[in-house]
Amino acid sequence: MMRYFTLIILGFIFSNISAQSLSNGGFETWVGGNPASWSTSHSSISASTLESQDSTHVYQGSYDIKLVGGTVPAPANIAYPGFAHYGTAAYDNSQQDFVLNSVPYPYRPDSIQFAYEYNPSGNDSANVFCNLFSGSQGNIIGLVNINLGATASYRLVTLPVTYMSASTPDSLNLTFYSGGLFPPVAGSTMHLDAVKFIYNGSTTGIESVAGGADVTVYPNPARAKLIISVNDKMIGSTIRVYSVLGNEMMSSELINSHNTMDVSALSEGIYIYRIINKNEKTIYTGKFSKE
Repeated sequence: MMRYFTLIILGFIFSNISAQSLSNGGFETWVGGNPASWSTSHSSISASTLESQDSTHVYQGSYDIKLVGGTVPAPANIAYPGFAHYGTAAYDNSQQDFVLNSVPYPYRPDSIQFAYEYNPSGNDSANVFCNLFSGSQGNIIGLVNINLGATASYRLVTLPVTYMSASTPDSLNLTFYSGGLFPPVAGSTMHLDAVKFIYNGSTTGIESVAGGADVTVYPNPARAKLIISVNDKMIGSTIRVYSVLGNEMMSSELINSHNTMDVSALSEGIYIYRIINKNEKTIYTGKFSKE
């Protein structure tokens, strides 16, 4: 089975990264058809022309990036979502996999902000995937992973970084996708602009994507029972609990505005939760501690 988008830690790349912003976060500077400091599926396989500089759908400045899902050429002939990756990337034909290299990033941002416009194919959804590491690829201490729904005009969103540790990161893996990974859908189109991290500032939270989601999870830390309070629009969704390594530990349907989950079987530690709607879209994410 094909493994999509392998993540690798590489050191000493982009040493000029600023604590306040990402290099070329507005996609203003392009070299050879690709945004400086970023990689795309176009640059990774040197065959697709579906990721491109755009000047007609910008959110700010003169350019944005347009991402469109396509197909890896023969012999693979496999669909993939268009992507913009911060750092270097390459396609390994022997593994039928994109290798997305991490970059040094010794900072601890509070949130990530960006503007996007999205026209999906069918029920496809775009995605932003960000991991902050400390020490090794397996030691994820901060993350953002959320699906992005359709929007006919630019939407500016601010997503909080969920931290599982008080440590300072040393590297970053950040990728925006024009479609889902399992399975990818060709043709979904995403415009992306104004990408930056925010430090020690107020954030609108994930509800800027979810459309006013209101979620309270308590007590935190929890011992035996976890209470999940949601607004009426989220009733019927599912809450899924994951370990910090991404393994799903348990799930439960949210049948009313106040729900109880038995977490007594969980080991002590930090856990990530996601609330998934009936269309299998992530509409809220957060973390809690088990003691």
